[in-house]
Amino acid sequence: MEKFTITLKTVTPVHVWSGNNILPNEYYLDLTTNTFYRIDFVKLSRHLSIYQINVLTQTLSKAGALTGDIQKIIQRYLDEVMLYNIKINKEIVTPLSKTSEPIMEQLRINGIPTIPASSIKGLFRTALMYYFIKKDRQLFDKVCNSIEESISNLLIEISSKNFRQIRKKIKNLAKNTET
Repeated sequence: MEKFTITLKTVTPVHVWSGNNILPNEYYLDLTTNTFYRIDFVKLSRHLSIYQINVLTQTLSKAGALTGDIQKIIQRYLDEVMLYNIKINKEIVTPLSKTSEPIMEQLRINGIPTIPASSIKGLFRTALMYYFIKKDRQLFDKVCNSIEESISNLLIEISSKNFRQIRKKIKNLAKNTET
């Protein structure tokens, strides 16, 4: 088997979710430098008075954004209290500063954003499938019919409530998809 060394360059943003959400009270946005800072609250608490810790605790329990005194302390001790920082586009900073929605955290290993090999394998599989299906309309129709048939059969199984059989079929479908 011949081995190849390749270098990949992403041309679009890639995001692999870690499974953790970051709430608005868990980060600080510097609107002048367009920088997102993830905050380490244990380190931050070392710089707070008891009153400020109570204010911070109330803010965290309500999932509200960090405000006033707490933000000033974060700014003063930013290098000490941040877990990591990310430069982001101005087009993202403004809406992000106004939202109360959580952010899906990027998967990281030792603080470095990471794309697992399984995700890369999935990207290649998807790209190759797209390439072949786009070239061959009959293959596209065959894949669509196969998917429709599998879903239809699963729906029939679900209506009969034969869950062991359903689980087995789902595992087989997943196995067939991987090859």
